[in-house]
Amino acid sequence: MARFGGKEGGEEVTRITDRISWLQGNPPHLAQTYEGVDGFCDAYAREVMTGPGLITNPDGLTFQQDMTSRLVNVRHGFRVTTGVPVKHERSVYVFGTSPVYGFGSEDAHTIPSLLQARLNELNLQDSGFPAHGVLNRGIRGGSYSMLLGHLKHTPLRQGDLVIFFGCMVETEHGRVGWSKTPPDTLPRIVGLCQAHGIPTMDSTPLFERPHPHGEVFIDFSHLSPRGNKLVADRLFQTCFQLPREHKAVADDIARALRLEAIPEFSQEREDQLLRIPEVRDYLAHLKSLRPASGIVGSIVMNCNPFTLGHKHLIRLAAGQVDHLFVFINRENRQHFNFEQRFRMVQAGTSDLPNVTVLPYSGAWGTASTHPQYFEKEANPNAQLDATDDLSNFGRYIAQALGITKRFAGQEPYCPVTSQYNRQMAEHMPRYGIEYIEVERHCVGGAAVSASAVRRCIREADYATLRRLVPESTIAGLKDLGQIPPDA
Repeated sequence: MARFGGKEGGEEVTRITDRISWLQGNPPHLAQTYEGVDGFCDAYAREVMTGPGLITNPDGLTFQQDMTSRLVNVRHGFRVTTGVPVKHERSVYVFGTSPVYGFGSEDAHTIPSLLQARLNELNLQDSGFPAHGVLNRGIRGGSYSMLLGHLKHTPLRQGDLVIFFGCMVETEHGRVGWSKTPPDTLPRIVGLCQAHGIPTMDSTPLFERPHPHGEVFIDFSHLSPRGNKLVADRLFQTCFQLPREHKAVADDIARALRLEAIPEFSQEREDQLLRIPEVRDYLAHLKSLRPASGIVGSIVMNCNPFTLGHKHLIRLAAGQVDHLFVFINRENRQHFNFEQRFRMVQAGTSDLPNVTVLPYSGAWGTASTHPQYFEKEANPNAQLDATDDLSNFGRYIAQALGITKRFAGQEPYCPVTSQYNRQMAEHMPRYGIEYIEVERHCVGGAAVSASAVRRCIREADYATLRRLVPESTIAGLKDLGQIPPDA
């Protein structure tokens, strides 16, 4: 947390209606604020005060638009950190809004870049210290739910560190929190972190006047390069110069930081999700399909492509319920796209009158909720966290359709899918849903899998292919040109 350093400056800035344009014009106080910064001039001020716009992907995640300039660069939706080692054993993710993004600073002067510089110095001094890469996850004008959404889809590894940096401003008008958040949000989050054993750090004392640092703010909420260095140095000292017996605490932050499990954060995330028009429309459509009575079951599948194993699971599940909804993932990062897979499943289940095939749409069942699942062939040992996907299913989809049973096939081959099944078994009962795992359909002593089918297609082994898929899939593959008409 930080306060604006000077009363007169704070009062002056609060009267500025177009703050960014004012700063781009290089007002007189910036000469002192940027004292010692090489090349500072009117053009420099315009460039560092000019930033990217925001874009939201179909899954509701907000990113910054990529941009390239001499001083400000954004790649893959996030600000560039300078000096990141090409090879590093651990990552440090710094989440926040414009102060972390580094509004008003060139790439090398942001908090993440300055922290990276300190870590690089330590690595040179101590060859036993593992190389760290600091990644800037600041979003200009972002909200906590935006940042938590990105955190949820960050591929954390053992020893990685997650840092959330927030700002609380005191002006003549009272306290102002992060943009798009109530004024009491930051203190509430600090309290929640402390209650759940997540370490916190208050940087306010760094900026209490009198202090020897000069001007450390460019306006009432954004730090100057000098202010960024004070924060980066404090983070370095707190996280990397702790007594050895306390270092495990810092390493545990990434594993402890599961804020979406805290009710207050869950509610904020739910509110954010339901503001997406596609999600609202999808749930309204599901409610219109809810059976008036009977036991309702469900399966969520990829069917890449549809096999006799899928047909076996669906037939057994359909025999245990009055109505079965089969959801097909919309994610297109697969061999067959969504439309192709959806048609094959519809064709393959047309003989089952109590089965309805639906898209698993909106913010669910995509790489945004559990990306490791859709990268399992490239990274079969990835650690999966499907909490978002499964909680959204239980809270929204199951409630909309009255689902009380969810079926899945046993997974003897893929470690990532096996993790997903175990997490289903853990999460589904929390929402009053019985999880039922069905033994896999076998041919020749081996469980039928979609990967085996794709291998048959690649190797033109059509005799084996016909033993693994129904005739409807054979017809679909011919229509798509995946196999020849006489196969």
